[in-house]
Amino acid sequence: MQDGGYGAGSWFPETVRQIRSGRTTHLIGDGETHLGYVEIGDVGEAFRLAAEKGAAGTRFNVADEEPLTVRQFVDETARTLGVAKPRGVSFDEALAERGPVFVEALTSPASLDIESTRRELGWRPRYPSIRQGLPAAVRTLA
Repeated sequence: MQDGGYGAGSWFPETVRQIRSGRTTHLIGDGETHLGYVEIGDVGEAFRLAAEKGAAGTRFNVADEEPLTVRQFVDETARTLGVAKPRGVSFDEALAERGPVFVEALTSPASLDIESTRRELGWRPRYPSIRQGLPAAVRTLA
């Protein structure tokens, strides 16, 4: 499974802390890379369904239904938190602070087709967009 799961127990609390500080390494350069985001509970549900169906070793894409850029995700998270949109970092700053794997993950587009996940697992995201999922995820951090 491939995911950008946000919520408690993921990379999200650190990103929220950074956004609240006004600067985030989650936003590299212009932030126009499209990634797949999904609430962490929806990821767990996909794993549960895969286990029940005996689909070990099968790759499934797990993402919500609204592809977004990193910039859109960061800006929507800031709006949900009620803070100003943070500034990002340059490619070189991100590389120095977080390393090449982190930078590659946030600057390599991920076009995630979830149709086979829907069809084979019967999975549907509880939160079809971050606009529904972020408020719940932010509440879990309070």
